[in-house]
Amino acid sequence: KGLVSVHVEEGQGQEISHGESLENGLEANDRQTPPTLVRVPGWTKPLQSVIDNFGIPSYHETNPLVFMILTFPLIYGLMFGDFGEGPIFLALGLFLLYLKRKKVKIFEIGQLFVNGAELIVMLGVGITIFGFVFGDFFGFESQAVFGFRPFFNPNEGAFASTPDISHLLTYMAVILLFGVGHYFSGLVLSAYNKVRNHEIKHALYGPISWAWFYIVFVYLAARVVIAGYKFGVLLQNPLLLVLLFIPMGIMGWKEGPLHLFEVFISAGSNTLSYLRIWALNLADFAIKFAFFSFGGLVGAIIGNLLVMILEGLIVFVQTLRLHWVEWFSKFYEGSGSSFAPYREPTSWTV
Repeated sequence: KGLVSVHVEEGQGQEISHGESLENGLEANDRQTPPTLVRVPGWTKPLQSVIDNFGIPSYHETNPLVFMILTFPLIYGLMFGDFGEGPIFLALGLFLLYLKRKKVKIFEIGQLFVNGAELIVMLGVGITIFGFVFGDFFGFESQAVFGFRPFFNPNEGAFASTPDISHLLTYMAVILLFGVGHYFSGLVLSAYNKVRNHEIKHALYGPISWAWFYIVFVYLAARVVIAGYKFGVLLQNPLLLVLLFIPMGIMGWKEGPLHLFEVFISAGSNTLSYLRIWALNLADFAIKFAFFSFGGLVGAIIGNLLVMILEGLIVFVQTLRLHWVEWFSKFYEGSGSSFAPYREPTSWTV
């Protein structure tokens, strides 16, 4: 049945009072939104809980779990790449997973981490992979510790006596490109949901036109930036402007000018919001640099502990936000209700 199976049950599980017949209970349920039973592999349940805390998937929308298995640890690692701290997260996750399988009960807050053990393992993998990419080992450069150059260090030269921000700007461009892809995938999923629910016209007037406008707009904006903010380049190929105005006309005609304005603002603000990935990666490096510069070895240890605890939580919240706000708002409502098997109260008389 694949990674994710969403089963629709026509009768929602609930108790029926003694004075109400089973038939009446089922008739009442027929008028309600059918509840959904989401079945996922055990190792993905903590991530499914992240989705369920936003809202239970309904039968007419795509469960984003299969995509978030990749994007959640990926975004987390882009903000927090370190192949020294990553294995610590990975080891912690495996230890918590051991406690979980042994059904060991601990204090309440700690139990939350035990329940999310598989997710912590996934995040540890993401942190470790991007730590190798960035060449970051507890804040030290991989070349100084292990003798190999990183594939790409986004902060290289940023804190030198003569700062070089070329790598920072390159990483910013990469993150914006990733943000465009993530945003666009949300529009594609929205169109898929509507087509699957036989809402072809709504798909055309909504996400398809929106995605069309978004891609052309991003391309034109990139050309302006590459040309040194010379807006005259937009006139070099008038056909591109026509391609921009066609979806604007479709959305404006169907939804009104206010909706068109909302689309424009949303496209810009949501895309720029992905720059928090770049900002938190820079903050991670800056915090470690400050502790190393003024505290020596003791400062390095304290700095890494603070980064793993505080920044680890902050990065999780920001990763959550990019999915819940910037991405889910395009295609996922979470308007379903969880399924519970029907049960009738039983009384015993002795």
